Amino acid sequence: LRDDLGSFVDECAAFPMEDFTVSHELGDVIAANWKTYADNYLEGYHLPLVHPGLLRQVDAKRYEVTVRDRYCIHTAPARDGSATSGRWLWRYPNLALNVYPDGMNVECYWPLGPGRTRVAYTYLFDPGSDAAERDASMKLSLELLDEDRRICEAVQRNLEAGVYDTGTLSPKHEQGVAAFHALVRAAVGTNWQPPGRECRPGAAS
Repeated sequence: LRDDLGSFVDECAAFPMEDFTVSHELGDVIAANWKTYADNYLEGYHLPLVHPGLLRQVDAKRYEVTVRDRYCIHTAPARDGSATSGRWLWRYPNLALNVYPDGMNVECYWPLGPGRTRVAYTYLFDPGSDAAERDASMKLSLELLDEDRRICEAVQRNLEAGVYDTGTLSPKHEQGVAAFHALVRAAVGTNWQPPGRECRPGAAS
């Protein structure tokens, strides 16, 4: 397991995860393909339009997604200028960790078919953490899931309308999306790229 996870494990080394205990497990089903859900997770430019609660906490203009080996790191400074005290991590194909000094949220998602995805959250907290803060953390994450569900389901409906073919990915804002697409292509055994529309992580904007 350690060999497979590689440096992804090291991203969490500063947090006392072994001290956390499971608090709640929640789940939901969204009417969207799992890849549509992953695409949404792997870019931050939808924040101002979709997540007003989170936007009040972080500086969306400085939101960044950094691509590593089969995983991505999300960063965004707090609006007061301070750095966030946690780590927001995504690992191919369907795992996300939101880790903080006093707790974490493990998110997994699985395809239930071409147009349905199950999303599951597991919350773990330091036993000595404040109950009100735990409740606020879970409330915010469920608000984010509901907001993401609405936008992902709208995107899925647009994809199924048959109008969209291919589009250009932004090297500045969609490096995570491009990396995910490359991993999916490798998994299904094709190196197909839309002619002239490839996006390479790290390319100039």
